Amino acid sequence: MSIQFLETLARQFFMQDPALLRQYASTLAELTNSLQQASIESDRILKLIKEGSLKDFFDMKPVSGLTLLTVAAAIDDSTLQKVKETISAQNKLLADMRHSRPGGAREKRKQIRAIWALGKYKSRDLCAEKEHEALGMSFSAARKALIGTPRPENSG
Repeated sequence: MSIQFLETLARQFFMQDPALLRQYASTLAELTNSLQQASIESDRILKLIKEGSLKDFFDMKPVSGLTLLTVAAAIDDSTLQKVKETISAQNKLLADMRHSRPGGAREKRKQIRAIWALGKYKSRDLCAEKEHEALGMSFSAARKALIGTPRPENSG
């Protein structure tokens, strides 16, 4: 179905109400503009993907759903796999950065292990139970952090 056919149909249907026809024409113009913009954006995204510049892809402003549909329709399986792998690597890097930051999960694990190593508590469960809140950890995370740690020589 062409746009000309839709325009002809609209003129016949909306002949009695010129305001409704103007609104339809405006909506049709907006849709045409959106489709053109989506095509331009998707071409840019596909170029970034094919050049291997996926880092630039993640730096882009958010794109419309129409643009994403256009990209999805044009992308082949190997390129899609490459995109998935890059997204996965990006997410792993972000998770690693979040866990490694000051006050992050890795630092908290070191702190609970250091407390356990002091020998203040008779069991790992008791250590985790008494210290998890002060460290901002759940009991479960604190207890798991103590799995496999050696028993302190001067424990309890």
